[in-house]
Amino acid sequence: MAKHKNTLLILALIFLPFCLYAAGLKEAYNCGQAAQMLQINADAYRNPAPTVEDILDGVSPYMPLTRMEGCKMLLRAFGPLPDVQEGIRYLVKYRDCAFTDVPEEGREAVENLTNAGLYIPEDNTKFGPNELMTEQELAVLVDRIHAYLQSSPREDFYSWSNAELLNDPDFYPWKYDFYNTSDGNNGAMDEWVINFLNDCLENPDTPEKKNIVALLSTYMDMEERKNSMTYIQPMVDAIWNASDFYELMDVLADIRRETGLEVFLNRNAWTSYELMVDIDTEGRVHESYGYLYLSDMEGPESVTPGHYFHDAKIEQRTKLLSLLGIDKEEAEAAVRDFLYGILGEAYPVYIDYDCFNLEFDLTVDNIPEELSFIPLARYLERAGYGTDLVCFFNIYESLAYLQFASLEENLAGFKSDCIYYLIKVFSCIVSPEINDAVAGFWDAFYAADPDNYFTINNLDIVLFCTQNDIAQCYMKTEEYRELYEKLETLCNYIKSYYHQMLENATWLSDYARQCSLNKLDNMQFELLVPQDMSKVLHVEYVAAEDGGTLFENYVRYQKARYNYLIQENTAYNPEYIWSVYNCWLHSLFFYHNLNLFFVCMESNAWKEHAKATDYETLLAYIGTTIAHEISHGFDYSAMMYGNMLTPEDVEEIDSRLAFLADYISGCEIIPGVAIEDGYQILNEAAADLAALKCVMNIASELPDFDYDIFFRSYADLYAITCTRQGCILYLLPDEHPIGRCRVNKELSLVDEFYTTYDIKEGDAMYVSPENRPYIW
Repeated sequence: MAKHKNTLLILALIFLPFCLYAAGLKEAYNCGQAAQMLQINADAYRNPAPTVEDILDGVSPYMPLTRMEGCKMLLRAFGPLPDVQEGIRYLVKYRDCAFTDVPEEGREAVENLTNAGLYIPEDNTKFGPNELMTEQELAVLVDRIHAYLQSSPREDFYSWSNAELLNDPDFYPWKYDFYNTSDGNNGAMDEWVINFLNDCLENPDTPEKKNIVALLSTYMDMEERKNSMTYIQPMVDAIWNASDFYELMDVLADIRRETGLEVFLNRNAWTSYELMVDIDTEGRVHESYGYLYLSDMEGPESVTPGHYFHDAKIEQRTKLLSLLGIDKEEAEAAVRDFLYGILGEAYPVYIDYDCFNLEFDLTVDNIPEELSFIPLARYLERAGYGTDLVCFFNIYESLAYLQFASLEENLAGFKSDCIYYLIKVFSCIVSPEINDAVAGFWDAFYAADPDNYFTINNLDIVLFCTQNDIAQCYMKTEEYRELYEKLETLCNYIKSYYHQMLENATWLSDYARQCSLNKLDNMQFELLVPQDMSKVLHVEYVAAEDGGTLFENYVRYQKARYNYLIQENTAYNPEYIWSVYNCWLHSLFFYHNLNLFFVCMESNAWKEHAKATDYETLLAYIGTTIAHEISHGFDYSAMMYGNMLTPEDVEEIDSRLAFLADYISGCEIIPGVAIEDGYQILNEAAADLAALKCVMNIASELPDFDYDIFFRSYADLYAITCTRQGCILYLLPDEHPIGRCRVNKELSLVDEFYTTYDIKEGDAMYVSPENRPYIW
């Protein structure tokens, strides 16, 4: 009898999963369902594709899918994946997994995924071969394989279209590509700058050229760059040794007075070298120090242990402070204090978007009661501001940050953040090792080759110290007249389609639609182009042979820049000058106060795209970006800012934006790193979609328009690569959808994309019509 009981028990254990599944008590994804899904997906890569029976390989289709069986079926479906050894893909590899519980008979299948960097374990030692694998988990692995194999536009258009770039070990993100001079032909660096600098060195026949040569003489010496720390290290030590918050304020005030660098008040996450300048509607210019957009960067969950942003931030900043001579344990504790005590506690205040547009002006004689907890008058006077105006944006964010920073228990954390910001600003004049710690992760920032760090930073300082008068608002010189007229025609062409889109937006109230049309009709644009050096900042750089140092020349630049921006820009005049942070970047931006957007035509690549004779290239590179900026005039924040919406409009737009946010949420940038909350990139994604709709309307009226060229060019525009750590710290918090997300998620909402590549239900790029969000 006991023998029969044991037999029954064994049979019960064997069939229990099937019984539970059949009874609906366990939603187990079975092997048969998995095999059918894998067979459909493998068809794009293998000819002939394996059959469902091949993928099952004798396993019962009714068996619940386990992690082990899922890995084995992936190997049978897609075949062996190449190890991550070549190209840039190795940079996003997770790590070599040290699983201790993988049966020998399944090791090949598991290593097939881990060696390609596609399996991202929660525990590096525990695989859990018998744990159930859900349909979603298997789908994520399949999605990663599609991106990895880069073989089909129907499964992963971004990876397929950019395969050559993404597999090139010398590929740089477009925003840094023009710095690459290692190949001897200056890469895509604007030839105008290179020629100008060479001319200064070869023919220093004017005072301006001699001044640039003096700067270069202190910059081209590697030892001088390393020696810059002899000037910066005492500042680091003074910050770290401050005994309390008020002594720290005095130290930071002294740094501001001596170097022109604002550390205490400037917490802008996006800016390192630039003094923010705000021009109000009456044409008055204010120097702006604010806590801009911190609420857009991370959420409360980001500063909790185990979150990849939190862990990467601690790792990066601890490494930097250690290099600066601070004990590693003390450094790590200080960084943790910053994350927990300041960012962690202040976040509930930061996320109040209703405060976004609140601001107030601050002078020594005008300090509001809300700031009475710090001796701000003493700070402003000691820092040398005098009667200059300081403008706080989003006062509640600013107050929250300062209040938490002033607490004794948060002092070490605040000091660690001040040191980070100080070194970040001076990173372009320090050694590559320190620069790497503040601007990247082991492999170069955004996956540039470490051998090119010095080249990159050599050029940085030259651009920063000369750019203010190189990039001027367009003055309609003959050299750029034709280009300006072409872009002006394109802008007006795009505006006419936006006019139609707004008129057809019947879901808007009559009031909101009329306000939008009026704004569109009055919208202007300015073209920023390189000009001559006739108005270079009057900074008297001191050459190395005369005892000048790189640090002192950079400080001279910082101070002169401050005076120039405050004293010279007394009113907005588009034919005078507009200073743009790192103006050599491919960049467009919309300025709400002036209903004006700027087009920076600084690189050869952009100029060539603008000169393109085929509309496919012109619309992909230039048209979509111009249309994107026009869209920002009608995104949620802009329309709220202009009081253009009724309560009914707000409700409708909220609904549409929520649909889009949900669609984007969870999109992976690289394996294991995803945009968790679509609201983070909502405004930019909405602008992208409106731009694509507008450009597709234009394309539909052009004869023989080649959509394949357009979509490939669009994908190329947003190709980017990065280290895993760089992605976490620099790309993931971006308010823009980037790389794979920006291309795949958005093109999947474009009807013409489906017809061009025969996208059908079942393809990874397919989104059913009812699940496609849209705004306009």
